[in-house]
Amino acid sequence: MQFAQQNGDNKQIALAMASLGNTLFVSRKYTEGLAHFDRAIKLAKELDDPLLQAQCLGLKTLACQNAERLPEAFKAAQEVEIIADENQDLGLKCDALASKAQILLDSGDEIGSLSMFNESLEIAKSIGDKRREMKLLGALGNYSLKIASMQRGEAYYKEAIALAQEVGDRHAEIGFLGNLASIFEWTERFESAEAMFLEVLAHLRSNKDHTAEVQVIRHLIKVYEKQNRHEKVIAFANQGILLTEKADIELLMAFSESLITAHYKLGNTHEAHETTKQTIAYAGSAGKKDKEASFLLSLGESYLVSDQLDEALETYLTALKALQRRSRLVDVAHVTGRIGIVLAEMDRVDEAIAYHQEAATLAEKNSLSALEGEQLTMLGMALQEKGEVEQVKVVWETAVAIFTQADLTDQAAKVKNLLTELD
Repeated sequence: MQFAQQNGDNKQIALAMASLGNTLFVSRKYTEGLAHFDRAIKLAKELDDPLLQAQCLGLKTLACQNAERLPEAFKAAQEVEIIADENQDLGLKCDALASKAQILLDSGDEIGSLSMFNESLEIAKSIGDKRREMKLLGALGNYSLKIASMQRGEAYYKEAIALAQEVGDRHAEIGFLGNLASIFEWTERFESAEAMFLEVLAHLRSNKDHTAEVQVIRHLIKVYEKQNRHEKVIAFANQGILLTEKADIELLMAFSESLITAHYKLGNTHEAHETTKQTIAYAGSAGKKDKEASFLLSLGESYLVSDQLDEALETYLTALKALQRRSRLVDVAHVTGRIGIVLAEMDRVDEAIAYHQEAATLAEKNSLSALEGEQLTMLGMALQEKGEVEQVKVVWETAVAIFTQADLTDQAAKVKNLLTELD
């Protein structure tokens, strides 16, 4: 703006003021931002430049939309429409109606929004503006997705893609193709979805658009997961991890979860364990303590299933400390019981008894009937190992009562059978 002021270029000054208003909105300095927009619009009026005025109002509309100040955005778009009518500028009117339609959609007025989108589309067609028509068809595709009309969305995106090809706008074509691929994914036409996503991915990679690339990889992984193509999941999850390793811990962990699951499904237990340990380290270093605890719990479960008892015990004990720090009392009760199971498997019966007792107490305090009954059942088995028959009877009878009261009839029946065998 300083350069424009030095050169006395009032038009550039107005645009610079409007741009600064937008920047202030991004910084959430809305009062200052509105003041700059108003100064820019006032200057454009003084210059008797309606198109400049519309341009400044357009920037204000977009800034208010992005800040979810929708009434102010709608008012600014209406002012643009008035300017368009006064100057018989159908292109500008088309844009103003499209802005109003989107604002109405964001406000929840789906009927009003559709009416304005269609009016705007008719104007674009009447003036033969293929590019505006293309953008409106894409907007109508987005509208259809918002109201969960996949069939209509598919039709709009296909039309938009055809027009994008006609006007030679590859960037727009790729955007529409990605949305169409999502529809094919959601409607379980996986082969077509895969082909489209791969085409989009190739374009994004050639343009080094890593942010969008990550999102497409996520979609591809979902497609492959639904097809049980675990090798493909592994390949693309690894790519996602490389792209997000230093940028987005949440996405990184999402890719890691997909990778871990795929390894388990292929029987690659060692690889799954190593990936889980790496993910635990990522979560810990990023301060995601809940995620860290959850992955520790998952790893302990896997070690137990794999009969790696030393590793299971170490992991569960680490998980227990993490869960206690997070006050995740339900998980604390669960993992306390799992430690008891591991210790029993290791013939450390006295220690197992202590953990099962603690788990049962925690379960009772948190009204976890199923877990309480389960831990009392395990406690009875540990006591049976020590020959404490009378104690076993008392504990198992208590377990039966808890299961019965909770309508867990199958579990109650199993413990009754244990009591019968004990006699």
